[in-house]
Amino acid sequence: MTAFNVIYSADDRTLEMMDSSGAYYFLRIPYYILDPKDERKIPKDKIKKPSNKFIVYLLSGKDKLGQDCLYVGTSKKNIDNRPVEHEDKDVDWKECYVITSVSDKVMSLGRILCLEDMLKHRIQDSGKYICKTFRTEKETTDDEDSYCEEALPKIIMALDIMGVNITRDTNNILNDYSFEPSTIKPVVEKHTDISSLKLPMDMEEWLITAEKIVASVDPELKPNLAGNYVSFKYDGVSSTLAYFIPLRNEKQYRVILYGYPEDFADKKVTLWEGSTNYGKYNKSVFLIKNADDLGYFRIFIQKAIINKAKYRQKNKL
Repeated sequence: MTAFNVIYSADDRTLEMMDSSGAYYFLRIPYYILDPKDERKIPKDKIKKPSNKFIVYLLSGKDKLGQDCLYVGTSKKNIDNRPVEHEDKDVDWKECYVITSVSDKVMSLGRILCLEDMLKHRIQDSGKYICKTFRTEKETTDDEDSYCEEALPKIIMALDIMGVNITRDTNNILNDYSFEPSTIKPVVEKHTDISSLKLPMDMEEWLITAEKIVASVDPELKPNLAGNYVSFKYDGVSSTLAYFIPLRNEKQYRVILYGYPEDFADKKVTLWEGSTNYGKYNKSVFLIKNADDLGYFRIFIQKAIINKAKYRQKNKL
């Protein structure tokens, strides 16, 4: 699995990511920060931006019918102008996602045009978004095509962690092929039987969604139902990366995470000062009070995986 280093700024909701090889840089930034017409103006020197001038970017938002929309484009001048030059009066853009490389020798005009075209088709094929990009230019060399094919899975994984899932649903994939009736197997969505927890419907759905998030981040990270909580850990490994503890009266979850609060760099994560039964390095706690908080959980579980590797190396566990 590809690991990412994640830096989240609670002040402006900006998220920076770099893959473990140090080659790729990803940035999620609220659209209003870039929009010159927005009244909440932020000085240009305070806006995080990649060092590479060649970027691919995605805009996400909802149209007047409440449908999720994505626009994919490119820029040769970083984020200084192009992301906000695209204006669609029918879409309220909320987030801008930037894809580029750390080195300015890796990305090129041909490569960003190639990635733009590939991402456009992935968005369309996913069936999850209205794609607002109508035309792309793809006149690339074999070398550029090869690079983009190799980079695309890592980019899709990074986008998923940041909150944009453009993978195709399994049932859509199966519809593309013809099978003999005897070979068709029903697609069954599995999750832990949590009926013994006797949770309200909303809380049950949040926990099922959390399991899906963990599976998308790392399928090897398994849920385990133990008494009155669900934990996420690797088979054969003693330490647990996250405990989901339902607080029924408050209608929320207490999530105890692997690592210290400073590892997460987010005000939502605080020091866990309760029971020591959750492990030596499980020192952080985060409350899930609504479905939106699961977006933060996606970021935090990824960070907990990084923390695990860091402390394992530091302490030779």
